[in-house]
Amino acid sequence: MANVQTPFDRVILVVLDGVGAGELPDAKTYADTGSNTLGNLARVLKEKTGRTLTLPNLARLGIGNITSITGVAPISIGQGAGAFGKARELSSGKDTTSGHWRWQGS
Repeated sequence: MANVQTPFDRVILVVLDGVGAGELPDAKTYADTGSNTLGNLARVLKEKTGRTLTLPNLARLGIGNITSITGVAPISIGQGAGAFGKARELSSGKDTTSGHWRWQGS
């Protein structure tokens, strides 16, 4: 039996531009190795306060699958309430407006 996709009644696109969800393959070129604002924030919050970052709505959408975030577990493919992905640039540069971005989601 073929896998038939049903149409969506609506789509809500959440873009977290500038949040930082893990380094890109060219991180070394820009001295950005280890860049991961979400992951580092969650890790430091736990280390400094003992509290765990909770992002229940974003977790259901799969943000834990994009990068490692202490306290936010990845979901099994097909089990979330949405889809997730991470864009990366097609042209050289660190600025979102410097080039076109490409979807790398699932």
